[in-house]
Amino acid sequence: MIRLEVQHDFHPVGQGLFASGLVHLSRVGGSIVANAVPLGPDDPTYRWVYDCGTCSKQALVTREIARLKREFGDSRIDLLTLSHFDHDHVSGVVRLLNALPARIVMLPYAPLWERLLIGFDQGFVAGDEALGFFVNPVAYLAQAAPERFDEVLFVPRSNGEGRPPFLEPGDLPVDSGEPGELRGKPEYGPDRGDPEFDEEMEGLSGPSSGIRVNSLRRGGSISLYGYWEFVPYNDPTLAPLDRHAFAASVAPLRDKLVDGSESERTAALALLRDTYDEEFTRPKRNDTSLFLYGGPSEQFENFAGGGFRLPAKLANWPLPRRSGYFPQSPKILMTGDGVLKEEDQFDRLRSSLGPWRLEGLGTLQVMHHGAKSCWHEGLAGKFRPATSVISSNPSDGRTRHPSPEVLRDFWPYEPVQVDQHIGLRLWFRGVSPMLGHGR
Repeated sequence: MIRLEVQHDFHPVGQGLFASGLVHLSRVGGSIVANAVPLGPDDPTYRWVYDCGTCSKQALVTREIARLKREFGDSRIDLLTLSHFDHDHVSGVVRLLNALPARIVMLPYAPLWERLLIGFDQGFVAGDEALGFFVNPVAYLAQAAPERFDEVLFVPRSNGEGRPPFLEPGDLPVDSGEPGELRGKPEYGPDRGDPEFDEEMEGLSGPSSGIRVNSLRRGGSISLYGYWEFVPYNDPTLAPLDRHAFAASVAPLRDKLVDGSESERTAALALLRDTYDEEFTRPKRNDTSLFLYGGPSEQFENFAGGGFRLPAKLANWPLPRRSGYFPQSPKILMTGDGVLKEEDQFDRLRSSLGPWRLEGLGTLQVMHHGAKSCWHEGLAGKFRPATSVISSNPSDGRTRHPSPEVLRDFWPYEPVQVDQHIGLRLWFRGVSPMLGHGR
């Protein structure tokens, strides 16, 4: 009998997002085995993080990184996902990596011109060190957190084709019953052929000494031995609209930006910043945000679950008394600042993930801190999550998140406010009488 234990944490970082979790698989008599880099027989736990940032006090993120370090100890983060490049989602990533190394850093794919557009939208100018993250996130992270991660995995725009849950049984070795490791197996992408995509991937790989740079197969997943899967979604329709105008300005400067000296790169960025200021009278909001679904195979049943609202002031997060009803389904969907303003945007997400993954959804991180601009009336009833998590800081009076309309829509679905004062922990336990694969 296989036992699955799952934990989801939403950290209190104010106006931002920092979530983490554990997936633990075991059975009577020892741990299960998986199929990649060994963890060892004593650690059948997969650790994930989704975003790490805030536009509130950075001390909030520093505190929560220290909390996570105490909990993870000397273990590594197996999957660190950055939904997009906005400051309130990535401001703590370098500190996180320097505290806790990662095996895989997963990012949404965006070409150079689009990354620069995002950086200029956020107010960066040529001399800002952080603008290097937008020029080449691999090289920037490798320099800011040297030898603190093994691989960068880019998720290309999704193709809208739903994939069956889990890999086919022949794709993974059969459980041998021996103690071993629990590693995720990404479905790497052989589907190159787009010249722009190929050129970008080569440019990102060049200066990343010692770091593997790969792309996920379109519609692909990361499977934890067929018992649990992570499936990202990158909406293909949400690239900036001014593609040709700004992209044409970036193209002739590509070599100086990617391979040039520091002075050449700074001069090229200054020129592009001037072009940006001339072309755009206001920031051109970038809507790219990587969704991430996590869920178990269908063979698991009889889940028990619970949840705790946890005061930020606690040095550690012990399990206090239960404080309300929480889901018994471990399925989770992280959305970052994803946009589901139109019904067809939800339909594309549902089609890409597959409707079976959204059925019985336990936890939904509500898009963009509950902003009305990313939502449409009745959306909550399409998801029907057992718990709706809104990560924002309404008490600061600046961002006005969440929107009252969004909050009313999600009111029947146990909305939980995570802010700078209160975090949230959810836990689940389920069993499967079967060995082998989810399908």
